[in-house]
Amino acid sequence: MFLRTVVALGVVLSVWSAPAGAVNKCTLGNGAVVYQDTPCAGGKEESLDLRPSSEWGSGPVVRPAAPAETPVAAEPPPAGEPAVRVKSPLEADADQCLAWYLRLLPDPLRTYYTNPRKDRRVLSIDIHTPHPQGGIFVKTASCEIDTGLLNESWTKTHAKRGGWIPD
Repeated sequence: MFLRTVVALGVVLSVWSAPAGAVNKCTLGNGAVVYQDTPCAGGKEESLDLRPSSEWGSGPVVRPAAPAETPVAAEPPPAGEPAVRVKSPLEADADQCLAWYLRLLPDPLRTYYTNPRKDRRVLSIDIHTPHPQGGIFVKTASCEIDTGLLNESWTKTHAKRGGWIPD
């Protein structure tokens, strides 16, 4: 009985403390940025190590990429590179919000959002993440985004109010 308890505790602690995973940031030949869990086929690659934060404010400030100054006519991507869709400003803000909440989740690589909506500076998204006991867990998350920049302290307040983090 004691051995089973020790083994079970060891499994729980190893799963709980495991790193969340790595994501590759790929810059394609046409300048588009794609995030994926596999190595980049070509172009510039940067590996991002996603781990849940143990302390608020220890993560980087999330800032959107600077928009292109002039729109460029869409050209088909070279062979072997995936087609890239241009995101709306609402989707870009939702990506920032999801990135902020990923550090709170046990499986960020299989997490995604739906239903982005914005009321003044408060952006809300529905986050879908795998449940440890099977299935998908869906919960609404809110972020404070002003002029394209995520406000860390107000987003933390929204996360507390939404039950994402304890008070």
